[in-house]
Amino acid sequence: MYDLELHLADGRLLLSWQPHFTGSETPPTPADTELLKGVTALQLGYFVDGNWQDESKDKSKPPQLIRISVASENDRPWPPLIIRPMVDAPPGGQQ
Repeated sequence: MYDLELHLADGRLLLSWQPHFTGSETPPTPADTELLKGVTALQLGYFVDGNWQDESKDKSKPPQLIRISVASENDRPWPPLIIRPMVDAPPGGQQ
């Protein structure tokens, strides 16, 4: 299990990740990977109980869907990326 975060820094879309950590010691430093340059906006949406929300408020269960919308400085259209978390997937990834 990993903790993932998408964020913007100086017009770059970054993915940060680190192993999920619940111990009392200092957690590991996140690793960053640049995914895209020239990004002007990042918007995340979470589909929970039949509604899209700007933030995932109920941390006890994952959202059913996650929507990632990106805008770039050259006005290139980017369709939203919608993903379905597989947190409760059975062994082997089969559903």
